[in-house]
Amino acid sequence: MRKIVLVVILLVMFLRGQAQNGYIVSGKIQNVAVHQVSLVSSERGSLDTLGEAIVNNGSFLIQGCVDGVQEAQLVFEGVDAVVPFLLENAVFQVMVTPRGIALQGGGAEQQLLRKYNQVVQDFAVIQKQIQTDAMKVQGDEIKLKELQMRADEAYKKSAEKTMMLIKANARSYATAYVIAAGIRDETEESLREKYELLDESIHETMPAKKIAVVLERYIKLTDGNMAPNFTVKNPRGDSFALYDVHCKLKLLHFWISDNLDCRQINSELVRLYQDYRSRGLEIVSISLDKNVAEWKHAVGSDGVIWQNGSELKGWESESVGLYMVKNIPYFVLIDAENRIVAKGIKEAELEKNILELLKKRK
Repeated sequence: MRKIVLVVILLVMFLRGQAQNGYIVSGKIQNVAVHQVSLVSSERGSLDTLGEAIVNNGSFLIQGCVDGVQEAQLVFEGVDAVVPFLLENAVFQVMVTPRGIALQGGGAEQQLLRKYNQVVQDFAVIQKQIQTDAMKVQGDEIKLKELQMRADEAYKKSAEKTMMLIKANARSYATAYVIAAGIRDETEESLREKYELLDESIHETMPAKKIAVVLERYIKLTDGNMAPNFTVKNPRGDSFALYDVHCKLKLLHFWISDNLDCRQINSELVRLYQDYRSRGLEIVSISLDKNVAEWKHAVGSDGVIWQNGSELKGWESESVGLYMVKNIPYFVLIDAENRIVAKGIKEAELEKNILELLKKRK
């Protein structure tokens, strides 16, 4: 037994020594049909294959060298899953079984990423338990309120732990990577606060650049600035651009057919359109649907007679990114010169805003 342990230790030391001049990604695959494994980098904004390996007797090995740190992922042929990680010149071990894929090892950045992930996982465990407890006390408003308070407190502590890690690791690639990964859940203020905590030496990394691009988009969406233009297709398949719709006041509306709130708002929009179209209001509804049949059915069923379109790409739609849409329904009011005059308007305030802006633009 001692000889076996000694051999394992010597092998690990050998691999680490080899990794000083490059990276080593080795793996074991058990009871899963995988013929080939690819190591792919997304550091340059596109997917670049860094290495490939044929699985031989349930094992594979990929070696190479990188400058600094890169966003990377392992792709397993025949398995509908990828393993994202931070690639640097270090030793990584992968285990693939029917139960899942586990990645161990890595350099300092991958180790730090695990600490961030652990905070998220700890919160997820608490959240799941609270949801289970909530199912047992349905109808008891007092206990449900207590559970909500527990959830809020757990989220607060999780956010505080994440912020502590960010402040303590402001010079780490992993920190920028984590912030960039959570962009969709951040407000402009919280995203800017975290970005400004990053050391300037990290600003040139790919994840930090992604954050900077988003912050620049927020600036462009300031009231008074030109509304970003985009092109979509209507239910007939004809393309039109936002700027093609000419009117005194334009209501840009993001929605999706399987959201009950969105469908209910559509009936209110029908009334608003009938009441204010003659005074210069036009509506442009952008659906986040991916299924064209479901989108067309909802348009017909809800009586949407104004200009509406979709990219059929869901939350990955270009228009969603341009307007930093995080929740739906979402509204933006745009004037005759295609300048933003209001955004993020609550449904209850929609008619009031429309009426006031139409009066100003007589």
